Amino acid sequence: ELSDEARAAARAAAEKIRLEKGKLTDADNYHVTLAFLGQTDESAVPELLRLGALCWRAPFALALSGRIDTFKGGSVIWAGLDRNDALFETQARLQAILRENGFPLEEGAYTPHITVARSARAVLPYPSVERVSFGVRAITLFESTREGGRLVYKPLGRRPQ
Repeated sequence: ELSDEARAAARAAAEKIRLEKGKLTDADNYHVTLAFLGQTDESAVPELLRLGALCWRAPFALALSGRIDTFKGGSVIWAGLDRNDALFETQARLQAILRENGFPLEEGAYTPHITVARSARAVLPYPSVERVSFGVRAITLFESTREGGRLVYKPLGRRPQ
């Protein structure tokens, strides 16, 4: 999860993106993904929280890198993060322990980011993002759901608490 200051910095930059199409991500949904599980049965939540706790080591700091970039041919626009060994180690431990316990995950290189727009096409150049640091004190398990036609990321639990 992001601090309020980091969330505001990412949102301020996102609002300067000139979208030809697409939609900005609701700032309440900003997060840094460590592992994408896709459709997962609700009964797995306690086990997922237990596994998240096993891979956690200690709090660390992240920082917005100042840049905006894209995935999927430009349709996903994201704010980047500075390279951080603690983040990459935590992500690798989590992915390994999830796979060892039978949870299928996406393959590919890990690019830590905050999605700021989806289904997008934007006019270049992208704005820069204020460089803001924020502390990471837990891993949060989120459920993505739709409420009133709006995508919402609901925290199901954090480890450590």
